[in-house]
Amino acid sequence: MSERRKILVVASSQGVYGGIEVFATTLAEFLKEQSNWEVDLAFKLVKGFQWQSSLTEYFDESSIKPHFIERGSAQLFKLIQCADLVHLQNLSPDVVFLSKLLNKPTVATIHNWRRNTRSIHSLLWSISKKLVSAQTFNSKFVRRTWTEEPESFYSRVIPTVSQQAQENHEVVQRKGFCFVSRWIAKKGLEELIEAYAAANLDPEVWPLFLMGDGPLREKVTKQIAALGNPGIQVMGHVSNSVKHATIAQSRWIVVPPNTKEDMGLTPIEGRQLKTPAIASDDGGVPESAGPSALIFPAGNVDALRNSLIEASEMSESDYTERAEIAYSSLSDYLKPLSVYKDIYSRLLHNENCR
Repeated sequence: MSERRKILVVASSQGVYGGIEVFATTLAEFLKEQSNWEVDLAFKLVKGFQWQSSLTEYFDESSIKPHFIERGSAQLFKLIQCADLVHLQNLSPDVVFLSKLLNKPTVATIHNWRRNTRSIHSLLWSISKKLVSAQTFNSKFVRRTWTEEPESFYSRVIPTVSQQAQENHEVVQRKGFCFVSRWIAKKGLEELIEAYAAANLDPEVWPLFLMGDGPLREKVTKQIAALGNPGIQVMGHVSNSVKHATIAQSRWIVVPPNTKEDMGLTPIEGRQLKTPAIASDDGGVPESAGPSALIFPAGNVDALRNSLIEASEMSESDYTERAEIAYSSLSDYLKPLSVYKDIYSRLLHNENCR
């Protein structure tokens, strides 16, 4: 394409540093670097929106300065009007309907599995899905909940990745396990702490590094104090550089959700650093954890404890092989951000997608 086209990337935000905020920003930063594309990034403020310092710090370091707008606002209308194409994260009906009204091609990246509920929201999502020009899904698990149709160019799985870890991939001198997530219910943090204590591993060789923060902070702190396990090291919210360094220095990353997780970015970050995962069989997590992961039934503390013990007893040669597979298999799993440019180009050339 010789002429410059403007892409509007739209996502909802609760004011926290999360996977959708990071993916939308990473996509916008990529598009900004392309000679034939201009980009606007807008976050719709959802009910209960509250700024958190983690999000402020993230955007302070980003080359993109996003718009923060109200749902259905005049500003949203103007941004869509000025765009050549709209790429929204999840099926926001107001964005879809405004884009359709203004005759703008629309791409929807669907991050969340579909809840089979009878509600006005469910009806609006179904209508919105039919109105968008193209749709991508962040996991096979998510796509199965939305459609049984075969994959096509305009309806396919593209794992949503964020910033890639850049540290070296040496697998020597590693120790212990790490966990990184927002500390909320169903992420498996409490079960992990219980399983780790029950595994009774040498805390010097097999420490457990906990990264993140959230509403469970007080409850988890009391749980750790009651167990009195010296191997648990609470790091709290950390920068991307500290997070990646901690993952790279850990032998395993533990991903234990029990919430029908849509995809799971943290096991991908681990695989980029040749750190294999111990992961639950929850939702799309096994896909992102890859073929080298130790998989256990979600919510099963005893099974998680056994996986931690299995990992600690693994031979060096077996561990090294798993670490190499974790990294090498990413090339078959991940897709470059340029795949979105291909979709945009076809839509802007008016190629029929339905």
